[in-house]
Amino acid sequence: MELLYYVFLSLFTLLIAKLCFQLKYKKNLPPTPLALPIVGHLHLLKKPLHKSLQTLTEKYGPIIFLKFGSIPVLVVSSTSAVEECFTKNDIVFANRGHSVAGDHVSYNYSVLGWVPYGHQWRNLRRITAVQTFSTYSLQRSECIRNEEVRYFTRGLFDITKGESQKVDLKTTFSELAFNVIMMGIAGKRCFESGMDKEEEMCLLVYLKETYVPVITMELGDFFPALRRVFFRGADNRMEKLQKEREIFNQDLIDECRRKNDISMKKKCMIDNLLSLQKADPEQYSDDTIKGLIMTMLTAGTDTTAITMEWAMALLVNHPEVLHKASSEIERNIQHGRLLEESDLPKLPYLNCIVNETLRLYPVGPLLIPH
Repeated sequence: MELLYYVFLSLFTLLIAKLCFQLKYKKNLPPTPLALPIVGHLHLLKKPLHKSLQTLTEKYGPIIFLKFGSIPVLVVSSTSAVEECFTKNDIVFANRGHSVAGDHVSYNYSVLGWVPYGHQWRNLRRITAVQTFSTYSLQRSECIRNEEVRYFTRGLFDITKGESQKVDLKTTFSELAFNVIMMGIAGKRCFESGMDKEEEMCLLVYLKETYVPVITMELGDFFPALRRVFFRGADNRMEKLQKEREIFNQDLIDECRRKNDISMKKKCMIDNLLSLQKADPEQYSDDTIKGLIMTMLTAGTDTTAITMEWAMALLVNHPEVLHKASSEIERNIQHGRLLEESDLPKLPYLNCIVNETLRLYPVGPLLIPH
């Protein structure tokens, strides 16, 4: 009985000390809603998440403090505050916290998007810029995007047989996005014309299930101390997905390596990285290449498809805008040829449509947590 008394006394003392500590430093924190024990502010979050956070910032101000379980969270929503965080103090906010997804898919936090700020981050950023996002790389890969759009257009014509029909644009846009990214990465398509519909859908579902969940947050992220006991399901699911990604990515690398050994062909991203690997195998390891493959497939597929789907939906619902865009294209593009990327500077109205679509329906309204 005496032991039980001392246990309760210790717990009570710890609780009082914690409350005093919180009250002491509470004045230094941004405004915060009333939190519940254990769960913090998780009860205030509903889908879509950015709408819930917008409601809270409208009530409490542009900078608010929340607790997701045991994890403290700072929500920044004003332009000036964002500039303060990511311009003046960008190095302070450069890193990301550990998470269930990061533990399993980031190759020990060495993938662009997960890697801590430092030499390795600068090296990966340089590789990505040179191989994919530099002006020269974008010009070099323009022919791939043009060819895939033509291939996509021919496929639509074959489906409709030149007549007005309903088309599942959600699926076809996803296939186009995967084909463009895959051609740039590995020099081959995911989806070919003539594929069995069932096989096509199975492949699309597999690719989306394998690559899209990379940036998800799990309950175990909010309760790290309980993760291994009560939230093992998320870890098991991520482990399974990572094994599938590992096999898929390694197969792409091995296929490009075999083709390079037996023939000369048009170079893709993996080919260029394998060439650099011969000179510096440590810096351009297979894990580095697989991480870049995963980054491209995760960031460039579903985001692109969803944006195109929103753009088409907006044009269908605003026929006057569609008519103006069509008129602009007819005035500036020679009759009998398809629109190409090099024509975009001559089409300001079309550019405005793209920008307005991204403004109204951003695929990623929230940044990945820093």
